[in-house]
Amino acid sequence: MLNTVGGGILVSNKVKEVIEDNFLGEVQFFDAIFSFKGKKCNAYTTMNICNKIECYDMDKSIFTIDSIDGSYHFDKRVLIDSPLEEYGINYNIVRCSLDNEIVVSDKFKKVIMDNKIKCMSFIKNELNY
Repeated sequence: MLNTVGGGILVSNKVKEVIEDNFLGEVQFFDAIFSFKGKKCNAYTTMNICNKIECYDMDKSIFTIDSIDGSYHFDKRVLIDSPLEEYGINYNIVRCSLDNEIVVSDKFKKVIMDNKIKCMSFIKNELNY
């Protein structure tokens, strides 16, 4: 899993190039212009993950459902056998439909690490094998 906060992910042009070169069609990029300490910054883009699928084994995961908005709050997430596959299509990066967490393939992680990209951190999650 990619350790991140909610919403779009702000990335550098280097990250954008690496991901576009290796995972075309799995993410979208949008120009980002923002102000930081009173200065305009346009050296970054926002990354949006295109695919949102169900990734968790709900029988083995530990969670509660918010009584007000119906959102899921997980104490333990257990991934299904193929969390990156849906309808016979295998992805390298997806958002989980229940809580917006990002799940990535070993290939995605390797490409990021091989390109010495330091702005992304990964956490290991339990797989149901």
